[in-house]
Amino acid sequence: MSSRQIGIVGWGTAVMLAASWGALWVWGMRLNTSASIPTGLWREQAINRPIQRGDVVAICPEASAIFRLAKSRGYLENGWCAGRLEVMFKPVAAIAGDVVVVNPMGITVNGLPIAHSAALPADSELRPLPAQLHGVYVVGPAEVWLISDWNEHSFDSRYFGAIATRNIRGLLKSWALDRPRGSRVDGES
Repeated sequence: MSSRQIGIVGWGTAVMLAASWGALWVWGMRLNTSASIPTGLWREQAINRPIQRGDVVAICPEASAIFRLAKSRGYLENGWCAGRLEVMFKPVAAIAGDVVVVNPMGITVNGLPIAHSAALPADSELRPLPAQLHGVYVVGPAEVWLISDWNEHSFDSRYFGAIATRNIRGLLKSWALDRPRGSRVDGES
């Protein structure tokens, strides 16, 4: 095979892969590579019911100071959300009316502790993290708290507090996941 033929085959393969990924994207398939939820393929679906505790959601963070800081430190990449922020995939820990308590030991929702939810004082490069103030919070009618019990290093509501439900793009359902812990993930069918 000539180098020209190899080039044509290579470009053809690249175009086919790009077209395949494009089709998967249109069908709602999302590849998660973050550690906030298990890595793998998730399917983003329209929201046709109230958000519930345990749902895994795709959310566009607001272009606020905390998310700009997150982007500048590399916690978030460039994306299509406001402020060129990437979409985040996070589990919902608290919904409207829930009582969230933040203390040095971690976070409780309606008196139930969330595993691995204590805010860390610093990131992996020893830069201080701006944790949510300790206290008692009642989740507002158009808010959720997003907290990963999957990864204690997740950048979530332990640092930015409640987030508006208007920023939720869709519900995520597991498709093909790598789960080293071997446990069920909320959001699975």
